[in-house]
Parts: sequence; structure tokens; C-alpha cells
Amino acid sequence: MAGTAGATHLRWTTLPAKDQQRRRRVLAADVRDFLEQPHHAVMATINTSGAPQLTVMW
Repeated sequence: MAGTAGATHLRWTTLPAKDQQRRRRVLAADVRDFLEQPHHAVMATINTSGAPQLTVMW
């Protein structure tokens, strides 16, 4: 089919309130604290010319 390469068909649903509360408790407190803090990383690749390409991600 034209125009469907890589297409994903999704259906959105709303969880009942009790399921939403249970879903929020999945992460441990220390993991949640870590994820809520700003963290930075640098991804480095080498271009075809041999020059490095550095990209900061946050």
C-alpha cells in the first residue's frame, strides 16, 4: 500500500480511575526521584570525514 510503510495503527483507551492510580505506583520512589531530576548526556558519532559529531541531550 502506498504511504503506509512503517505505519502503526493505535487505539487510545482511557483506564478506569482505580487502574490509573495503580499505574502511577509502578515506579519506586528513588527511581521517580532520579527521573524527575535534570540529567544530561552527550552522544558522540564519527562523520564519514572522520570528524566527531557531539550532541548534548537532556
